[in-house]
Amino acid sequence: MDDVRRDADNIERSATPRRRVREASRDIQRTAKRAKAKESGGNNLTEGDGQGSAGPSAMSATADMTMDKAEMSKVDIDEPFLYNGKPLYAKDVDLPSTYKQAQKSPFWPQWIDAMQRQLGDLVAKNTWSLILKPPKAKILPGQWRFTVKSNTRDEVYEFKARWVVCGNFQDKNDGETYAPVVAECMIKIVFTLIAVYGLRWRQVDFTAAYLNASREDVETVYMRQPTGFEYADAEGDKNQWVCTLNQALFGLRDSAFLWNEEMDCKLRQIGFHPLDDDPCVYVKGKGTELTIMMIHVDDFIIAATDEDIEKVVNELRQYYDLKDLGEPKQYLNCALHRDYDNCTITMSQEAYIQKVLRTANAGSGWKDTPLPAAWRESPANASNVLDDDSFDQYQSVVGMLNWLAVKTRPDIRFAVTRLQHRLANPTFEDLHAMQHVVKYLRHMPDVGITLGRTPELRFYAHVDASHADWEDSKSTEGSIWYFAGSPVIWTTKKQTITANSTTVAEWCALDQPTRDAMWLGKIARSFMLPEQRPIEIHTDNINSQLLLTKKGGKSANRWLDLRWFFVKDAVAQGHVDIRRVDTKKNAADGFTKALAKEQFETFVGLIGMI
Repeated sequence: MDDVRRDADNIERSATPRRRVREASRDIQRTAKRAKAKESGGNNLTEGDGQGSAGPSAMSATADMTMDKAEMSKVDIDEPFLYNGKPLYAKDVDLPSTYKQAQKSPFWPQWIDAMQRQLGDLVAKNTWSLILKPPKAKILPGQWRFTVKSNTRDEVYEFKARWVVCGNFQDKNDGETYAPVVAECMIKIVFTLIAVYGLRWRQVDFTAAYLNASREDVETVYMRQPTGFEYADAEGDKNQWVCTLNQALFGLRDSAFLWNEEMDCKLRQIGFHPLDDDPCVYVKGKGTELTIMMIHVDDFIIAATDEDIEKVVNELRQYYDLKDLGEPKQYLNCALHRDYDNCTITMSQEAYIQKVLRTANAGSGWKDTPLPAAWRESPANASNVLDDDSFDQYQSVVGMLNWLAVKTRPDIRFAVTRLQHRLANPTFEDLHAMQHVVKYLRHMPDVGITLGRTPELRFYAHVDASHADWEDSKSTEGSIWYFAGSPVIWTTKKQTITANSTTVAEWCALDQPTRDAMWLGKIARSFMLPEQRPIEIHTDNINSQLLLTKKGGKSANRWLDLRWFFVKDAVAQGHVDIRRVDTKKNAADGFTKALAKEQFETFVGLIGMI
């Protein structure tokens, strides 16, 4: 390491222009790598004291800690971290908010190791160049963010630290910042295809994904050195040295966009193309040679034959460092269970529900339904409005419940939507209703949705509306879309107009599902599924069905806005077919009102959650 210190001293004494300083900084990195190679074992990353003193080697000598591109680490999420000889659970880890808090944590050895690994990735990717602070330059601060990764049993298997630049201080400009994420319904559609087709699948995580995207053609950004690992000159001044970013970094406004552009370019080079209606799903080949790749930032799922998956992974490995997670066991906080014999995949969130239970502090006991059938929203007044602590708890828990309702729990969708209506000014009655939903989850924490329940790959929907809610006379509509017999889209919302009859409310409820049908038809063609036209939409209101399938209509319904006649045109052109379903078999009924126990049990059976 003497070579490293000697090069550092040369920089300190130098009065060269900025270009030469930048070149010297790169020389330090190369020298540090050579010095590390000469040593046997050990870790050359010098820990700072939090006040700044570590030499340049602190941001260079860890480059070799990252995996070689020719290798791919295998991560077993079922191998938990042991603390005092026992598995450590995520709920028992207090995440530090700052570097100093991490130093005081009982898990400081794990946090410092995680920071070292992160710094190694940053240096290996040439994320920045260390330079003297330019005059009048805007220097963005940064911070360490700490988290743990846990498996479906909430057991910690990895400590993670990430150096994040504070992009909220970044100047706004005309550059692109938008980056897509995979649609929730598309996740379920892709998993259904994987299950029914019997494709093999593998989950791959990109190490330090954003760092692969270059900032060469975008604005120059200067950043403070990472806390605890700063380089200081001979006088101990660390503030004169800053980082100019060469690569995208977590926290910048445009990093997600740059990474998406980088990944899209590479995937196209190896033969993939994105779906027109979801740019986060890529396909390659067709028929028995079909390969599907689904992307959520740096978390990829690849589905194909084992041979084709291995080929794709090897191609990606030429450009990026990857972690092989094997067959997916969890994805975006959802546990995945695959039944190869029955060609199904089940998504559930029991670990997350346990987290909701701890946050809600709802007491003991459980409930049979998410809300009582007689439940009504109560108007807020000075005597029943929540205090600050309860207000914060209500908003936090309702947000968590909404995540469940979107991902895997359509059975609580109506209840959560009602609770969301009260977020701005919740009452004690609303708090009790929230706790009622939580107690229902305690009763059924391990259920989820099973995808691929039938081998027939076709879409169909159930639609319903509850006319004139008591509080504002607006109607509530709900719908659920099935694919291969399993739910993939479900919604509930209050209509914006005041319908003057049940028929009008039911007709209006058909508008969004009809638009969804047009989109799903395009998705089916993108995956080269058998032609499905018309797509069936089922309603239990015979009057709305007759109005849409027959010419004319009652004069009482002619006041409807022209946009609702979009549905009638779609029927006439053969895009959709409005069919009658018995009220007791209409799965959308539970998305429009709170149901009594017997009705609710029927509803849960219809949406396939039993």
